[in-house]
Amino acid sequence: MRAQGKLEEYQAARQRRSLTATCPTNVLNKADTYRTIFQQEWWLDSATNGQYGEVSVRADNSLLGWLPYVTRRRWGYLVSEMPFLTHTLGPVVAPGTGNPTNEFLRSNSIVRELLGKLPKLAHFRQILSPHDPNTLGFIEFGCHVKVQFTFISDCTDLDVVWKNMRDKTRNLIRRAEEKNAVVADVDVDEFLRVYSENCCERGIANHYDDPRTERILIQSVARDQGRIYLARNRITGAADAGIAVVWDSRCMYFLMSTRKTSAHSGAVSQLLWNAIQEAHRRRISFDFDGASSMGTYKFMSGFGAMPARRHVVERFDPVYHALDKMRASFLGKMENPFGA
Repeated sequence: MRAQGKLEEYQAARQRRSLTATCPTNVLNKADTYRTIFQQEWWLDSATNGQYGEVSVRADNSLLGWLPYVTRRRWGYLVSEMPFLTHTLGPVVAPGTGNPTNEFLRSNSIVRELLGKLPKLAHFRQILSPHDPNTLGFIEFGCHVKVQFTFISDCTDLDVVWKNMRDKTRNLIRRAEEKNAVVADVDVDEFLRVYSENCCERGIANHYDDPRTERILIQSVARDQGRIYLARNRITGAADAGIAVVWDSRCMYFLMSTRKTSAHSGAVSQLLWNAIQEAHRRRISFDFDGASSMGTYKFMSGFGAMPARRHVVERFDPVYHALDKMRASFLGKMENPFGA
């Protein structure tokens, strides 16, 4: 497979360079320690070109907690924000053996200690997974907390998923199935080419025109943690739409999508329905990603998925924050009620 060949090339190149961070996966990769795909070493390495930092908490030669982060310079200040194409991040805390109350307090205490080991930052911002129970640890450290919404579908029973969809969504999928045939396990190069062509057709910037995009997709497909779907026109064979999804042991995530202007309006919905069926086969849920606008909110809710909260934790230097507010005011940036 081409993806496997590119993965081998990438891994060989990675071995030739000295990485600045090494995630302690050998300790925190126990079966009872859940890590999202975005917290796994290969993802962080691909999304940051190996340039991510980490802090950890240890006791009696055991690793209790680990927190990855990325830094960059902005206006001379050191800031830490979310890595490229990474939906959520946050800490990984090894489970203990105490009762639920003591474990909750212990876990948040470890998070506070992790945050205290970060370098001096003018701005720190991470988006936590809906499953992350450690928000209070960030609050106790002095972080502000906002809420970002996503939609998650329980894929246990496909009949229930189909029944819970809006009639309009089901009809769009049916009509799209008449026009398009879905092809899975598509080559990464073809998907990115289609994505780029559709951006040009719509006259919009391709924000994923970056070597890291190809690297992430190649790695996820080769590791059986990702898949690309294309909707091909049954008559012409042309790719009318495409999506990329990735997953871990608990959840599948809607990562990217593209559609020709001439394609059926239900083409992406058709592809998402196929991905949901794969999530069902793998016995995991499906995360539609953050609801960033009224349009995406309505689109996602059409699948009958339930809203879920992602906590956005943020801490900033007052001077840096004032400069950022002035910049936003000067550029006329409007508040987005769906974002954080």
